[in-house]
Amino acid sequence: MVKLSTYERFGTPIDTYKMNESVADRATVDILYIGSTSKDQILNKELFKQEFEDMFRERSEEERQEIQKRFGTMKAYLESKDRIKKIAEDIIEHYTQEVLPNGLKGQVVATSIVAACRYT
Repeated sequence: MVKLSTYERFGTPIDTYKMNESVADRATVDILYIGSTSKDQILNKELFKQEFEDMFRERSEEERQEIQKRFGTMKAYLESKDRIKKIAEDIIEHYTQEVLPNGLKGQVVATSIVAACRYT
């Protein structure tokens, strides 16, 4: 099945109502976007590979491949409980110091439903 764009599927819009128009009409409050990203990176890929091999040396090659397939993906990393815990602590600090005292609200965007649920 070919994925169609919105316009291909439904045709051109009859009308549009942009965010800035909604704010001007006072139907919506303006969104203040404060983006924050983590600075995670593997500095030494060879050392990382070696540590993986050392950690699972007693496992068969098939088991090591399965471990890497299940837990060595970007998705698994982004859904990691330890990673999310650290980010959530940073979010709480920022929210209590900057957002709540100013009467604002916050929203967290995650990479998956699993990751989003882990922020609760």
